Amino acid sequence: MANLVNGFSKWPEELAVRRAAVALAREVLRRATQLDDFSQQGLANLVNGFSNWPEELPCAQVTVMLAGEVLRRTERGTGLSDFSAQDLRGIVIGFNRWPRESAARQATIAVINEVLGRGIRLFDFTKPDSENLLDGFSKWPQDAARHQAIAEIIRQLKLTQTGAAQLRTEEK
Repeated sequence: MANLVNGFSKWPEELAVRRAAVALAREVLRRATQLDDFSQQGLANLVNGFSNWPEELPCAQVTVMLAGEVLRRTERGTGLSDFSAQDLRGIVIGFNRWPRESAARQATIAVINEVLGRGIRLFDFTKPDSENLLDGFSKWPQDAARHQAIAEIIRQLKLTQTGAAQLRTEEK
């Protein structure tokens, strides 16, 4: 299912794909008790994939449910240490598209804390990834936008972008 959602997310404008994604969201909701069966990559694919249809109620509902699963995994002894950098990047980008959902904000902050704990440079955010994150965070409600972790990741992303731009200039 996670691979299907990930694949469908490449064509979010197509009506047939949208319908299939909504059907998959309903199926994931039906299997709510089995979320721990999804690998870290599978969970990331679901979060990032369903984020392409924010106006679809089942996609919003499944996103809240997936945020709860990320928070449950955060509370384990290992936290999110078993997630790859790519998986965490996908999760934070996916949840960032749902700034008004409290569960998505809480899960995003948990992931951001993991990202900052490991060092943001490890995540090698591409320029579009960084721009997507910065744009998304600017739409967060004011109370969440002031959260220290969000402010720090924005600062780090800007530094990373500035550093990459300087390196490109120096290479010329």
